[in-house]
Amino acid sequence: GDRRDLEAIISDLNKTLELDPRSVSAYCDRAWVYDLRGEIDVALSDLDQAIRLVPRSVMIYAFRGSLHQKKGDLGAALTDLNEAIKLDPGDGEAYSARGALRSHLGDYDGALADLNEAIHLDPQDAVVYSVRGAIRAKQGAFDRALADLDAAIRINRADAIAYNNRSTVWLYRREFEKATDDADRAIQLNPSVALAYFNRGRSPHVAGL
Repeated sequence: GDRRDLEAIISDLNKTLELDPRSVSAYCDRAWVYDLRGEIDVALSDLDQAIRLVPRSVMIYAFRGSLHQKKGDLGAALTDLNEAIKLDPGDGEAYSARGALRSHLGDYDGALADLNEAIHLDPQDAVVYSVRGAIRAKQGAFDRALADLDAAIRINRADAIAYNNRSTVWLYRREFEKATDDADRAIQLNPSVALAYFNRGRSPHVAGL
C-alpha cells in the first residue's frame, strides 16, 4: 500500500539524484518522503545537502526547522527559523512557526512579538490568532484571548483547536454553558482533541450542577 508507494517515490528520486546530484528539489522531495516514513535523521541529511547547494532558501530552512522541532531539538529548530527570517523578513509563516516554538520554550513575550508580526504580514491566518489567543489566556489576559480566538473562528469555522482554546477561556471566566458549547464543537470537528473532552468534563453545566 502506502509504504510501497513511498518506496517507489524514493527509488525515482534516487535515480534523479544519480543523474543530477545537484537537484535541490529532489533532495527536498526525498526529505519530505523520509519524513512521512518517520525517518527524520535521513530527511535532515537531505535538507543539509539542499542547504549546501542553495544556502539562501527560506523554505528549506523553515522545513529543516520543523523537522528539528519534531525530533525535539528545539535549539536547532530556533536557529533555522532565525536564519529563515533573516533571509526574508517578510515571511509570515516563518514568524508564525518561530512564535509557536518560542511559546513552547516558555518565551511568551518573544512568541507574542513574532505572532504580532505574522498577523501584520498575513491578517487572514487563523492559526496565528489561535496560538496568540492561547498564549494570552496563559497570561491571564482573557478578554484579549477571546478576541483572538473569535478572530480565528471567524476566519476558519472548522478550527477545532480554536474552539477548544476558547472553551478553556470560558472555563476560566466561569461561563460554563459557553465552555461546554465550544468543547462540543471542538469534539464534533475533531474527535481526537483530547483536551476538549477534559474541558467538557470540568464544566458543572454538563453535570447539571
